[in-house]
Amino acid sequence: MATVFAAREHGPMNLGRLVALKVMSAALVGDPESERMFLREAGVSARLEHRHIVRVYEVGDADGTLFISMELLHGASLDRLCKSEPPPLPVAVRLLSDIAKALHFAHELRDADGSALGLVHQDVTPHNVMVSYDGVTKLLDFGVARLGSIDASRTETIRGKPAYLAPEQVLGERIDRRTDVFALGAIAYELLTAKRLFAGGSQLDIYAAITTKPIPQASEHDVPPAIAAIVDRATSRDPQERFTDVAAFSSALEEACAALTVERVDEEALATWARGLAPPRYSLIELEREITRGVQGDGG
Repeated sequence: MATVFAAREHGPMNLGRLVALKVMSAALVGDPESERMFLREAGVSARLEHRHIVRVYEVGDADGTLFISMELLHGASLDRLCKSEPPPLPVAVRLLSDIAKALHFAHELRDADGSALGLVHQDVTPHNVMVSYDGVTKLLDFGVARLGSIDASRTETIRGKPAYLAPEQVLGERIDRRTDVFALGAIAYELLTAKRLFAGGSQLDIYAAITTKPIPQASEHDVPPAIAAIVDRATSRDPQERFTDVAAFSSALEEACAALTVERVDEEALATWARGLAPPRYSLIELEREITRGVQGDGG
């Protein structure tokens, strides 16, 4: 739907900041539904000012093409960081805690009248989580987010990456914040076991596994029982059996870790872990030089 570029804003004395510029695909320009979805993502994301959510600076239209100017993240996706091996337990717990904080903030978002918007991300996956090289976890991509206060009358459609969908998403049933609890539980299962909760086969095979087959249990792996029980509850097929929200999931995880005396990981340690697994290909200064060189070349 869009392409993301590294860019620099125009500013006095050429001191404009570096940004990530998300530009709508040329093939979709002029398509009303695509433009509605793009602007919807921009509108939702611009409201979510939180340390663990990527920040939106500007939404605009350049010669008929919509764009979103966002915080440029210098880091690696959680998917990339965990491809070869699972993170140490303390790191996994810190990552899950940070993602939960971001989701809880989004879930609690309200309109100008103080009414809950009923926001559900719907696509919480390791691909949509970044860890910056200064140790800050960031949740991305609210492009398919659902607003209960607006979308209540809309027919449920399957949105998001298949391997992290909750059963109610696949079945077209009611979606609420417990849907994101399930996705966070699926990420937790993957971080702790080095296996995907649902993997292999076609998309239809994955849908069948989500809705009809026994859901894999973290308790069947080498995971501390108290923590495995939390993950297994979060990934219950029945939303009523899950945690009511991500804050409850996070609190239970913190209590279990305290009882097990699991080491607390700070941002410096998280940065060291990320840099060790996915060393930066460039510094921000080097990137800025490349952008500046490209602009000068285009104008020459």
